[in-house]
Amino acid sequence: MEAHNPNRIYRINFRLTDVEHQKILTSWQKSSDQKLSDYGRKLLLGKPVTFFIRDRSWDLFTAEMAKLRKELKVLGNNFNQVVRRINGLKELPRYEFWLQDAKKKQETLLEITKDIQQQINKNASTWYQKSS
Repeated sequence: MEAHNPNRIYRINFRLTDVEHQKILTSWQKSSDQKLSDYGRKLLLGKPVTFFIRDRSWDLFTAEMAKLRKELKVLGNNFNQVVRRINGLKELPRYEFWLQDAKKKQETLLEITKDIQQQINKNASTWYQKSS
C-alpha cells in the first residue's frame, strides 16, 4: 500500500457504466491493494498488481478441519473428565463402569484422529499434484 504522496496534486475524474464500475470493483477486491486509488494508479501506469488466488480445496479442507477440531475438543474434555473420575474411584464396580466409558471415548477420539489424518493425506496429495 502506497503512503499518501504530497506531490500528487492532480486528479483525474471519468465516468463509468454500472457494469464497468462493478467489473473494476470486483477486480480490485481480488487484489492486495487496500485502496481503489492505489489499484487504479497501478493499472493506469502499467505497474504490476498482485491478486489473491483462492484454492477451493483449501477452503473445503479448512472448513472440515474446523469441524473436526471442535468435535475433538469436546471429546477430549469428556475423556479428561472420565479419567479424573477413574482416578478418584475406590469402589471396583464404579471403576469398571468408568473404565468402559473411557474406552468408548478413546475409540471415538481415535476415529476422529483417523478422519483428520485422512483429510490431511487427501488434501496433501492434491496440493502436491498442483505444485508438480
